[in-house]
Amino acid sequence: MVHLHDWLTTPQIPFASKTTDTADHYLHDHDFFEIFYITKGSASHILNGERYTVQTGDLFYLNPEDAHCFLKDEGEYCAHRDIVLRRSFFKEICDFISPVLYNDYTENKLNKILRLSDAKLKNFETVFEKLSALPAVGGDIIMANARITLTELIGLLINSQSEAYFQRPIWLEKLLLRFNDPQLLKEGLDSLASDFFYSKEHVCRTFKKYLGVTMTDYLNEKRLEAAANALVYSDKRILDVSNDLGFCSVSYFNKIFKQKYNLSPSAFRRTALTERPQPKKQ
Repeated sequence: MVHLHDWLTTPQIPFASKTTDTADHYLHDHDFFEIFYITKGSASHILNGERYTVQTGDLFYLNPEDAHCFLKDEGEYCAHRDIVLRRSFFKEICDFISPVLYNDYTENKLNKILRLSDAKLKNFETVFEKLSALPAVGGDIIMANARITLTELIGLLINSQSEAYFQRPIWLEKLLLRFNDPQLLKEGLDSLASDFFYSKEHVCRTFKKYLGVTMTDYLNEKRLEAAANALVYSDKRILDVSNDLGFCSVSYFNKIFKQKYNLSPSAFRRTALTERPQPKKQ
């Protein structure tokens, strides 16, 4: 297996892209991140020992240590856009999108094989062709446009996960809307989970599966958001705010409110309602 070093990028322009339609049959990995998509035709793609048939629009995201190559049958044509990113630049883009994206990406927690629509493929190709045509002296313009385009390209990973995330049962969507009802917030989980033809245990398990948090934690989060709103937009006593939202005691309310907002309820109210100083008269 061949290890490829980065000869395409520079510290000033830490990414590069090129179109390849020639033989790429030797197995190799890199010391950089690579993203590629098929611009035309089809071929076999070997990635970490797995064989994939790729065709126009297929999009792959690779780690530096991923070993891959393309295999083409006689008479077969395949062109692909290869995008090379220095490690630090790739992380910069990931961190801008989400603080956990880089780790999730490098630890292979994401679906990193996607498919571009014809329109998106055309849009990305137009941008990368224009960037390739710009002279190196236009580094600021190149980098500004590269950040925009690569944020969109890498952001597709998040969109892919979101689509699966939001494929939730209809009854769960209705349940989530019930968390907007102040009376149900006060009454708690039993009232929130009523009117559904499932046991409370099943509701709680499904809730955790799709939202990644327990119903109890989600309920407390919604109660605290409602409490913060009441502290700012009403003159209710803190005890009454706590009681109105169903907290078991005002001391418990104070404790978890401070955990979320880093202020006690009374300090939060004072801070939120502090009047701005009036400009001095001339």
